[in-house]
Amino acid sequence: MQTLEQQLAELEQFIPLMEKGKSKISIVPIAWHLDHSLRVINSIVKALEESDPNQFKSNFNYWRSLFLTLNFLPRGKGRAPKRVLPEGKISESDLRSKLSLAKEKTLELENLPASAHFPHPMFGELHKIQAQKFIRIHTEHHLKICRDITNS
Repeated sequence: MQTLEQQLAELEQFIPLMEKGKSKISIVPIAWHLDHSLRVINSIVKALEESDPNQFKSNFNYWRSLFLTLNFLPRGKGRAPKRVLPEGKISESDLRSKLSLAKEKTLELENLPASAHFPHPMFGELHKIQAQKFIRIHTEHHLKICRDITNS
């Protein structure tokens, strides 16, 4: 799997193709996938930054273990929280702004303690390493959709 930095570079390459769509692959265009991916990255890093590492409690979660082991999210099965869903028209400048923030935030990830954490609606509490892996898996999931749209 690509590093997050490589994934961000690939997301950036899709910005000129943001209006492209293919209803057999996805009901939303590339712009939606880019915006959603960047919202997820930025919101997870923000949650990790704001978490109290002393409050982290490790727990077992079957679905987290499964998907983090498989490095895969199935299409059309998950439902994202409203706060990471794009609303209205997505502009190129907005995508570039979110991308710039994501690049900054991913650099800051390295300085966070290992017990920084965030609550995932399906996978429970994820510590920093799990969160980084989830971000890469989630971003790859949407990159695959973007690739399929452009290659069809």
